[in-house]
Amino acid sequence: IVSEGNGTTFATSGCDDGKKALQKAAEEFGISVDMVMPVNGGPRVGGGKIVTEGSKVFLHYTGTFGKTITHAGRTYEAGTVFDCSRTKKKPISFTIDAQPHRVMIEGFESAVKTMSLGERATCRIASGCAYGMRGYFEPGSETEYAIPPRADLVFDIELIGIDEHRVANFDELMNEAKAGPSEEVLQEVADSFLDGLDLGANGGGGSSK
Repeated sequence: IVSEGNGTTFATSGCDDGKKALQKAAEEFGISVDMVMPVNGGPRVGGGKIVTEGSKVFLHYTGTFGKTITHAGRTYEAGTVFDCSRTKKKPISFTIDAQPHRVMIEGFESAVKTMSLGERATCRIASGCAYGMRGYFEPGSETEYAIPPRADLVFDIELIGIDEHRVANFDELMNEAKAGPSEEVLQEVADSFLDGLDLGANGGGGSSK
């Protein structure tokens, strides 16, 4: 199924009439789901469970820039990753339509509402449904943007849980998140820190007072 409007597109597989209606509504607000398929390309594992108002969803995502944009002398290249729960090994969760305290940008939440449990989608979100003209600053900064104003975003979203309904490897994914960095990662951080120190000829710690 493919439809176009407001410069966005939908292309989905295995969706029912209810999902088509949600996708059409999202499209009108500048959000598109470019492709929806079962997680890892396998058969659908969610039994058709869909997202509804008040659902608590669990998901993995990778966020990239939809097009190259330059702001304040800095260029943000299309396809560059600005955030990734998979790299962090930490799926996120939030409640759909949690008014008035929405925790996700409008376009992201609207895209998730078109999905079923066990599906993976590539979602293209126009800037007006993302961070718009305000952009999003780097943590702790009021001058450096992690996401510049007027940036179109693309999210690769993998829906692994809806309320008590979960994909087969859900517990494995969540336990991995709780475990934190592996010993190998921690050692790499320690080695990197030590490499940056001036240990002096005797292995001592720099200058003394």
